[in-house]
Amino acid sequence: ISWTFRSDLYEYGPEYFRKFKRKLGKPEWVEKVPVVKMRHAPARAMDINQSKVSGNIRAIANLMEQGDIVDMREHVILFHGYLGTYERVLGMLLRRSLEMTACRRYQFIVFLMGVFHLKMACADALWRIFIDPGTSRLDVNSLLQFVAQYHSRETGKIGSDPGFHRMHEVINHTGIALRLDAW
Repeated sequence: ISWTFRSDLYEYGPEYFRKFKRKLGKPEWVEKVPVVKMRHAPARAMDINQSKVSGNIRAIANLMEQGDIVDMREHVILFHGYLGTYERVLGMLLRRSLEMTACRRYQFIVFLMGVFHLKMACADALWRIFIDPGTSRLDVNSLLQFVAQYHSRETGKIGSDPGFHRMHEVINHTGIALRLDAW
């Protein structure tokens, strides 16, 4: 957190602090994931319609076949994709939940949401909690009141349907302003 405070101070604070920006460096690692050599094998193209759950099942089975993966009792496979893929993979897991073995239930699948979609979900949650409710606009310390100080012409748009980009700016600008205010 101290790195973020210093970064904001050097970038957006008083002119005096600009000279320290070169010495900022990179943030310290908190829990660094060790680098290990992994075996990667590029997958062949598949002519599978993945817009349905059955297509996702076939795609996963095809990927496992290409990778010669047979026994998954001791391992998991991380699948990465956008939210639509997540819904179909979740549907697949529900559809297969009555199978007799963990392998046939695809119990080894762990879905990882993309960072962009995670940020979108977080921005949407912040909007729904701190801006959308009518009562949240009455408090002088509300997020919308902070926004009104630096985006006075856009409070109507931000209060009704800001979209991801605008909400992302609100989060960043408000965070910077509050950190500088705390300094």
